[in-house]
Amino acid sequence: VAKAPDGNGGLYSALKSSKLFEDMATRGIKYIDCYGVDNALVRVADPTFLGYFIDKGVSAGAKVVRKAYPQEKVGVFVRRGKGGPLTVVEYSELDPSLASAINQETGRLRFCWSNVCLHMFTLDFLNQVANGLEKDSVLVMLSFSYMLC
Repeated sequence: VAKAPDGNGGLYSALKSSKLFEDMATRGIKYIDCYGVDNALVRVADPTFLGYFIDKGVSAGAKVVRKAYPQEKVGVFVRRGKGGPLTVVEYSELDPSLASAINQETGRLRFCWSNVCLHMFTLDFLNQVANGLEKDSVLVMLSFSYMLC
């Protein structure tokens, strides 16, 4: 029984300390499909997502689902500052006026891409994150392709 689990962030240090990075590298693994354990309907290693991820040459990617309505209780991807990194802001942290804001170009919600915890990473990227956490105790921001609602 876990009395004080460290959440999703513990994945990085666990992969490093268990030497799974080295094991995966020796097996020729280049890409890691990461999803929430409570999603019984997930399509593991979705060939469309994997192919798109590889084609774009990115180091991290996320599948998203458009929010159904402004107050839906899901975290959303948000760009921090002009040209800044995309991060996830949880629904409990998003001001209601921002949750309801409309993108004037599209007529849709300004923050409409829900984080449904379906991610793809390169092995190199995860290794860099784990090493960065060990050195700096800071989480490296993921660089996703730009998403416009």
